[in-house]
Amino acid sequence: MMPQWDRHKKRLVNIEFVAVEELNLLPYPERSTLVFITSGSLKGMLNQRPITISAPGILCLTEDDQMQVMEKNDVSAQSFSFHTEFLNTIRLTETEAHFPAAPRIQTGLSLFEHGCTHHGVPRITEKAYPLLFEWFFIMGTEVQAQSDDLWVCRIKKYLIQIMGLLEELNQRRYWIIFTRTTREKFRWGI
Repeated sequence: MMPQWDRHKKRLVNIEFVAVEELNLLPYPERSTLVFITSGSLKGMLNQRPITISAPGILCLTEDDQMQVMEKNDVSAQSFSFHTEFLNTIRLTETEAHFPAAPRIQTGLSLFEHGCTHHGVPRITEKAYPLLFEWFFIMGTEVQAQSDDLWVCRIKKYLIQIMGLLEELNQRRYWIIFTRTTREKFRWGI
C-alpha cells in the first residue's frame, strides 16, 4: 500500500508495487502508474479511446485518466505507482541558490502526457521487453525487501531507466511515422 515506510531512514516513500494487479481500480488517485501486462490480453476504453493490449504490454496512467476494462482474457498484470513528488531530487545545500527549490527528474514523463503522440499504451519491442521486465521486477522486489538504506535510490534508477527506454522507443516511432508522412507529402507535393 502507498505510501511505503522506509525502515532504514524512518520516512514515508510515496510508491507502491502491486504484484497481482486486478485492473479494476485503475487509475489510482494522486499517482502515476506503470502497468505491465505480462500474459493474456485486455480490451477496454482509455480516455474515450478503445484499447486492446496483448502481452507483453504496458500502460502508463495518471490519476486524470479514465479507464474502463471491458474484457480480460487470462490477464496477469503488475503495477508500480508513484506520486509525482517521488521524482523530486534532493537539494544540495552548498549550491541551493543555483538550483530550483525542487528539481525534478523529467525522463519519461512525456509517457504520462496523453496527446497525439502518446495515448497511455507505449510501443515496446521484443528486444526491449526482457530488459524492461527485469528492471520492473527489480523495482518490485526492492519495494518489498528494502535491502539497505539505498533502496529508494535503486528504485528511482530503475524507474528512470524504464521510462527513458519507453520514451526513446516511442519517440523513434513518432519520428519514423513523421519521416514517412513527410516523405510521402514531399513526393506527392502535399
